[in-house]
Amino acid sequence: MTSIHVLDRVQFFAQLKHYCQVNGKPAVIALIEVNNAADVARLLSGYEAENQLIQWVERSLVNGLSSLNVIFGCITPRQFAVLLTGYSGVAEILFQRLVDSLNNACFDYRGRRYYPRITVGISVLTTDVRRPEMAFMAAEQALYQARRGGGGKVFTVKPDDPGLKRYLSCLTCLPKLRAGLRQHEFVLYAQPMVPINDGDHAKKAEILLRHRSPEGVIGLPATYLQAANAFNISRDVDFYVLEHLCRYLRDKKDDTLYSINVSGASVRDPYFSRQIQSLLDYHGMAPERLCFEITETVADKDYLLAHQLMLALKALGVRLSLDDIGVGSSNLANLPRFPVDYFKIDGTYLPNLLDHEYCEQVVRFIHGAAKAYNKQSIAEHIESPLQLDKIKQIGVDFAQGFYTGSPRLLYDPRQGVEDG
Repeated sequence: MTSIHVLDRVQFFAQLKHYCQVNGKPAVIALIEVNNAADVARLLSGYEAENQLIQWVERSLVNGLSSLNVIFGCITPRQFAVLLTGYSGVAEILFQRLVDSLNNACFDYRGRRYYPRITVGISVLTTDVRRPEMAFMAAEQALYQARRGGGGKVFTVKPDDPGLKRYLSCLTCLPKLRAGLRQHEFVLYAQPMVPINDGDHAKKAEILLRHRSPEGVIGLPATYLQAANAFNISRDVDFYVLEHLCRYLRDKKDDTLYSINVSGASVRDPYFSRQIQSLLDYHGMAPERLCFEITETVADKDYLLAHQLMLALKALGVRLSLDDIGVGSSNLANLPRFPVDYFKIDGTYLPNLLDHEYCEQVVRFIHGAAKAYNKQSIAEHIESPLQLDKIKQIGVDFAQGFYTGSPRLLYDPRQGVEDG
C-alpha cells in the first residue's frame, strides 16, 4: 500500500505541469467535490464538525486510492484533485467504486450522523493534450456535468467532447465579450413585428444585438451570448441593450414599441426592476415604449421569481411578452398565470407549419390560449408568403421574420447613428 501525500493547490499544479512536460504516458485528472453535508454539519454542530467531516472525507479518499499511482491535492476545502497514471482505460470504473463506497458510508460526530456524498469529474490527459490548464479545465467541465446529473456521480469528458469545445470557446470569448461591452462594440438592430389581423396596429419591433468588429464587420453575437450565459454575465448584456436603447429613444421621435430580451440572470436578480426604474427615470424614458421578453423556459424554471419580476415590471408601466412558447418542456398550467401582454410562438414550429399537422395544432393552441386570456399572439421566423397566409388564417396577431421585415441597424453606440 502506497503512502499518499496530500498536496496543496500550488503544489498539485506544479506536479501536474511537471508531469505534462516530462511524461508522455496517458493519464486522467479527476476533480472530486464534497456535497453540502459539510454545510449541514456546520449548521447543526458547528465549525469543528464541518472541519472533521471534510478531514474524514479526505482520509477516506486517500485510503481508497492508496493502492494506485496517484498525485493527490486539496484544491479548495471541499474539492480534491487526483492525477492518476497507468489506469486511464478503467479510471471511470475505479472512481465509480470510490464514489459508491463513500456514498454508502456515514460520518458520526458526537452521536449525530452525517452523510457526505462525492461527485467526480474526469478528463483524459492524452499525448495530444499536454497543456495542464486545458486538462484541468476539462475536468472542471466534467465535474459540472456530473453535478448537473444530480451529484453523487462520475462523468468523463474526452478531449473531443463537443461540450468541452463549447466551454473552451466560451471561455476564450469571455475577455472579448467584456471588452466589447466596455468599448461599445455591440450595436442594436431592430426587426419589425407586423400586424396581420384586425386589432392593435401600433408599430412594434424586437431589439437584436449584433457585434461590430474593429474592422467594421457586423456579425451575429451567438458565441458572445453563450459566454454571457455560461459565466453569469448575461445581466450585463441586458443592461447594455436597455441603456443604449434609452439613449436612442431619448433623442429620437419614434413611436415604436421596442421589445428587449431578458435573461435568466436578470430574472433571478432581486434588484432588476428597481434598476430599470432608475434607468428610465435617469433618461426620462416613458415606460410604455418598452416591452420585456422573458422566455417560457426561464419563466417556468424560476416561476416564483419570474412572476414577481413580471408584477414589478407591470407596475412600472412596461409591457411584457412570454417568449419561445412551445419549446422544451412547457408547463401549460402556468401560461394563464403570467401577467403578460403577448404570447410569442416559438419559431421552431414555423418551418413545418404547412406540412405537419402537429406544428399547426401547436400554433393554433398557443394562439387560442392567448385569445382565451385576452392577450395577443406573435409568430416569429416567418420566411415565406405561404407561412404568412397560414398564420393569418389561424388568427395570429403579429408576424416577425425575414419575409415581413429583416433586422436593420437602429443604433450604434460608438457613432450614435441609426439607419434611416
